[in-house]
Amino acid sequence: MRFALEHVGLASLDSTSLARWYVGTLHARVIFDNGQNPPAFLVELPGGGVIEIYPASHATPETGYNRLAGLRHLALSVEAIEPAREELEARGVVFSGPVKPAGGGGRVLFFADPEGNLLHLVERPQGWDPRPAEEIFDVVNERDEVIDRRPRSEVHRRGLLHRAVHVLVFNARGEIFLQKRSMLKDCFPGTWDSSASGHLDSGEEYDACAVRELREEIGLRIETPPERLFRVEACPETGFEFVWVYRCRSEGPFVLQPSEVEKGGWFSPVEVDGWISERPAEFASAFPLIWSRLALLGKR
Repeated sequence: MRFALEHVGLASLDSTSLARWYVGTLHARVIFDNGQNPPAFLVELPGGGVIEIYPASHATPETGYNRLAGLRHLALSVEAIEPAREELEARGVVFSGPVKPAGGGGRVLFFADPEGNLLHLVERPQGWDPRPAEEIFDVVNERDEVIDRRPRSEVHRRGLLHRAVHVLVFNARGEIFLQKRSMLKDCFPGTWDSSASGHLDSGEEYDACAVRELREEIGLRIETPPERLFRVEACPETGFEFVWVYRCRSEGPFVLQPSEVEKGGWFSPVEVDGWISERPAEFASAFPLIWSRLALLGKR
């Protein structure tokens, strides 16, 4: 039986920060995010190899589990679990339990090395790939009419016109909630941006996208679409996106999605004006354009 390293599991005291370190320092890329809070990630290194990063506090049933940060287990890829188990049992390996379903598909079997380090045998379905299916965007013409459908990466690489929304959330004091984008984002990581924003999926309407982005990014659930303010034409500042800008009222508090949003805060319009004037590079490029348009229309 041929054994191969499938992935390494790292238990982390701060899974988002650790994933951000691998992305920023080792140029890894996030290929899976379970969307929980705190989240777990699979990150792929440029030269190959996958690291599973998950919170140290997450309880798991395997023998050898501990709550310490650091190396948690080694997962070994095998074509078929039964022959691998028979071979290892013949060498004196004692498995800790029966074969179980593996997260993400397939089957897993647990055992330990002589020093108690936890190992997994992992059998994956044929053609298994941990990477989620790439997002598909509608490509539009200069009149914002759909003319094609293309994967996200191709749309961005070729600068094709597509669609997005920005939602501005104000409170009763007239302050706006701004988010600082996660360092895991592929566009403008670590910059400040609208309260919630995002691309339209293929076939999705602007209003539906605005409702979805509020829910996914800051946990704000609304029954009806927020107020439409204006549309920004596709241009380099928007990343060649036609952007509909919305406004809604909320006092928070919000539940921020760690893989999308690093942090957020309330700011007065005067504070935002001074901030953009003094340090424009701290913002995603579309936001200053949207903010100035908002002032011209007297919508603040």
